[in-house]
Amino acid sequence: MPNTALLTSSLHYGIVARSYPLTGKILRGYLDATGTANGLGWGNPNIEFSPHVTAIALASEGQTAKVLWGYRNGEVAVTTANRAMDRNHASAAKHVRCKVDDCHEGAVRDVAWGVVPGMEGSSAFVTGAADGRVKLWDAKRVQSLWTSARGPDLVTDSCVKVAFDIVHGTVVCAKQSGAIVVWSGLGGALAGDVEIPQVTPRETLIPAFPALNPPSEASRTAADRELIDLRLIYSSGDRPSLLTVYKEDRYFYRV
Repeated sequence: MPNTALLTSSLHYGIVARSYPLTGKILRGYLDATGTANGLGWGNPNIEFSPHVTAIALASEGQTAKVLWGYRNGEVAVTTANRAMDRNHASAAKHVRCKVDDCHEGAVRDVAWGVVPGMEGSSAFVTGAADGRVKLWDAKRVQSLWTSARGPDLVTDSCVKVAFDIVHGTVVCAKQSGAIVVWSGLGGALAGDVEIPQVTPRETLIPAFPALNPPSEASRTAADRELIDLRLIYSSGDRPSLLTVYKEDRYFYRV
């Protein structure tokens, strides 16, 4: 997309706006999570809204904008808008939802595109939900390629944040309890010539760790710490590093 273009999302309304902030130009119509107007509306968020959206992730490829949606009912969808930033000719975007059998069994808490450094676009993405499970998806077909196993506990440990490195085939999920799960070896699931790939990734569990704040704040349990962001980084070799940020915590944590 043009360097002067900007995509902005609203989780409250379930829409994505398109603008040129350096000139103050806002394109009319929103890309919406229902797949109805999809860029051809009048730009009224009180009309073109989707109240059941729980997660949004944005990406672009050339002149095409891509929006990944997660819903309260466990559904997942992808909106693809060709020539999304064309000021003169509005065109309807393509909206594809996942099949019912591929849905999560709880509200989608987080979604993430698999982005290759230095390249635009992505062929895959991951989602994490309140059912405690993580799914790896084919972006073009919006088809689930792999789903994490259910946990052994009777009480579901919800997935609150996900991260994805498509180059190394690594997926990370941060749980409500504070634990972090890493799955590696998922590259085989992304093979384009396999209809339904069968993979058995290596699973690594990182137990919840305490905060480094003063004792008065550190007395909180790990589950009470609200995770703001989770990043997966391969700085050198094949050993990943995780960076986590928590609300009301002055430290960054590298795992």
